[in-house]
Amino acid sequence: QQVAEGVSQANQAGRALSDINRSVADAVGRIHEIALATRSRTGQSEQITAQVERIAALAESNRAALEETSQAVHALLAQAKNLEQVVNRFRLAS
Repeated sequence: QQVAEGVSQANQAGRALSDINRSVADAVGRIHEIALATRSRTGQSEQITAQVERIAALAESNRAALEETSQAVHALLAQAKNLEQVVNRFRLAS
């Protein structure tokens, strides 16, 4: 009878260890999936960061171009006023 109980307990322990083994295998699989997803997200984050940096560089370039354009417009306005004054000196009396 003690031998039968021992065999029964050994069988129960074997089933419990099999359940634990399956649970550990499932956990390892999930951890692996999480690691893959994390790597993928990291790659996506790096791509987003690179694009944001590119947009920032383009914005700075556009700001510099706009400043140059503004300076050119002011210079042209000054030249136009000067030309108007010169032309007004040569107006003929009607």
